[in-house]
Amino acid sequence: NKKLILFGSEDLKNRRKGGDILSQVAALIEQSPDKDLYEIVLFGKGNVSLPLKAHCLGKVAEKDLKYVYSACDVFVSLSREDVGPMTVVESLLCGTPVVGFPIGIIPDVILPGTTGYIAKPFSAESIVKGITSMTQSGDLAQRSTECVLTAREYADPDKAARRHKALYERILGH
Repeated sequence: NKKLILFGSEDLKNRRKGGDILSQVAALIEQSPDKDLYEIVLFGKGNVSLPLKAHCLGKVAEKDLKYVYSACDVFVSLSREDVGPMTVVESLLCGTPVVGFPIGIIPDVILPGTTGYIAKPFSAESIVKGITSMTQSGDLAQRSTECVLTAREYADPDKAARRHKALYERILGH
């Protein structure tokens, strides 16, 4: 009956991936009246010290990641810089909304209030606002369906090729 917040990275202590921001997020949630509603699930190498109850799964086999994403209520992407991150699309494909900064593909696949929440860059407070928004309001089944449909649309090879071609043409000035 807890709301599970998922965070994962190849290395949980990699500053570029935002593990330190997760500590700030957990501290803010721990100070809130809703603190008993939330727990954190982590996957990846290493561990981070958090003031909120956390379940560290360690490195999860790729074939099992879908179960982890699907079991959680929201995925937080805290990357400071990233081309993807692929975890965003993986989460959406499993029907789990994403809260993250406008980095990499997030502005392309996050429909605010529907498939997730785009937080103010590097603001733990904004991430907490997004987590609350995604876990305490709306039709969760509908949101899950929208996550899957949006990710499939984005990952469709023909549409991806058209986006790349359009970008290439725009860069060349055609």
